[in-house]
Amino acid sequence: MKKFIFCVILALLIAPCCMHPPKDLGLVRFQVKTGEQMRALYAIEDAHSLLVSIEDSEGGVVHNRKNIQLYKMGEGFISEPLALEVGEYRLTEFLVLDDQGNIIFASPIEGSEKAYLVDDPLPIEFSVSKDEVTTVTPEVLDTEEAVPEDFGYGGFSFEVVETFVFLVSVFVETQTGMELTEAELTVTSGVEELYSGSLGTETNAIEVRDGYGMYDVLVEKEGYESYEQSFTDVELKGYFDSPLIVVLRESEEPSTLTGVVRDSVTGEPVDNTTVSFGGSSVTTGSDGAFSFDLGASSGTVSGSWGISASGYEFLFLEQVAVDASQNVDLPVYMSPIDGSGYPTRQIDLTVNDSGGIEIPDGWEISVQILNSNGGSEDYGIHYTNGGPNTFNTPTFGSDCLVVVKVKDLTGAPQFIAWARQVDLSTATTSLTLTATAGTAIDITADAIGNMGMLTLGTPYGPVDVGEWMFESDTLISDTIYNPYGYDGLWAQMGLDTSDPSYDKVFFSTSAISSIGTQVTLPALDETLGPNAGYVGFSVSYSASTGVLSFPAVSGAQFYCVQIMEDVASDTRLGQIFSMSESITLPQWLRTDLAGVTADVVVGATDSNRTLLLISDIGSVWEFPPDIKLGASVRKGGEDFSDGHVEMDVPF
Repeated sequence: MKKFIFCVILALLIAPCCMHPPKDLGLVRFQVKTGEQMRALYAIEDAHSLLVSIEDSEGGVVHNRKNIQLYKMGEGFISEPLALEVGEYRLTEFLVLDDQGNIIFASPIEGSEKAYLVDDPLPIEFSVSKDEVTTVTPEVLDTEEAVPEDFGYGGFSFEVVETFVFLVSVFVETQTGMELTEAELTVTSGVEELYSGSLGTETNAIEVRDGYGMYDVLVEKEGYESYEQSFTDVELKGYFDSPLIVVLRESEEPSTLTGVVRDSVTGEPVDNTTVSFGGSSVTTGSDGAFSFDLGASSGTVSGSWGISASGYEFLFLEQVAVDASQNVDLPVYMSPIDGSGYPTRQIDLTVNDSGGIEIPDGWEISVQILNSNGGSEDYGIHYTNGGPNTFNTPTFGSDCLVVVKVKDLTGAPQFIAWARQVDLSTATTSLTLTATAGTAIDITADAIGNMGMLTLGTPYGPVDVGEWMFESDTLISDTIYNPYGYDGLWAQMGLDTSDPSYDKVFFSTSAISSIGTQVTLPALDETLGPNAGYVGFSVSYSASTGVLSFPAVSGAQFYCVQIMEDVASDTRLGQIFSMSESITLPQWLRTDLAGVTADVVVGATDSNRTLLLISDIGSVWEFPPDIKLGASVRKGGEDFSDGHVEMDVPF
């Protein structure tokens, strides 16, 4: 039943899980510093631009002699910012050019003849953090009377490309007048693409290569007619002082809702899937693809949404709103009801502490494997020093995330080890993970007895990295392990202390973009809770009308209904999301459930995502350890019975 509590968190993190959003970005700037042990034969004032080469942490080339503009700042120079994905990098080449394209300074590479003249020769390692600017200051020496080999370079040869800049602004018509908007810009000449990128809600400066007689400009925005125009080089250069104004008109063609249904374990398309939106349903073929005409090119289109396929968990959302101003592409990953029968890959795991020493016998490790298809598997074992620590996983692929949480013999958490972009596509993989660096943090809760949680939204899926029980104080000092700087959710859960039976649980969450040294968990508002506990909570279903109903919960704006084949084994058939306590099931779902007797678990949240109620169906389930919801609630070592209702719902 841990699945149920996490349904709230997973719903909030589903975008990073399934939609694969763009990577987080940061900025890096370069300053120029001359080596003090060598007289500069060129004046540093002649510096005009840089050529830099950058590698990522895996040695992959990110930029190869990229040209970056320099600007005068006080007695030195600083470059324009360069955007990079969050991560670790190495600066491998650093060359300073004058305005004629001559290399006048260079940073020596370690091991070269001139490397001893600077304190820190190349390569230089640096980190890029989300929404922050990192400054890197390599030392340079003048290149007069020197050859490239003196600096460790194979050569200083390169081609200087002539460019020019033009300005462009894009507008759309609104009820209040013209308004700047975002769009996509492509500049070509014949079949050669010269520029492709996004335009912001501003006057955009676009740099393209010079030397072409004609330039074709294409501006596109979902839901709007495209702008296409050809310019001579003289005409396009004329927009240097004042921008090219582009006004986009709304497209009259209706937008579409499209996507591909895939297996969350293998990533392969799932055929014979029923996909419904509004009053329409389609069945996927071997490619797993579906498409709906939204019937509009602006505003929003509302309707129910559902997916169902044999052997997979179904999903039904009673009401969703789709932005019809653009075509919507929705990747869908379906979770199997029974994960057995899948092919597996064997992993031989070794875990080391931060000093590279293998952890001792008997320590408890929890292993989570996530692949780029949205699949996730969890394993728990007691570690054997020297091995073997072997397990088979149906979640595999060439790009996986592996997270290992380590506890000592007393059960105390020690560290978390991460590894991403792991290739688990071969039959057997030997994998060694070492403790990643953590961040010390103080966590403050509302009250003693509450619980705090942190779940990170990785591009692979959600990862729970912390659970804290505030048993004797409202402040806990701990370490957070988030080496890749993922966003996520803080959450707090607490019992309603005004109710002596401790039947009610409150739950709240708040998004994070970075982890600092102190955090106050999102506050619980117990005034929003229900006036009734679990006692007497019942669910009914009418096969003749297809209506599933249950008592309304005071303050609830959102219900999550779990249809469980077997609560005790946590086998879920599917989920229903609704804003109403009376849900009319669509015909396809009534057909799927016909003749099934299932356990039904209902959760209710308010507009602030405070968990108002969880109904229980005859089973004790734990979340987390030491707090039991359902047949009993544990607090302070005592059990309090809540008189739960045992119930099977026949469909």
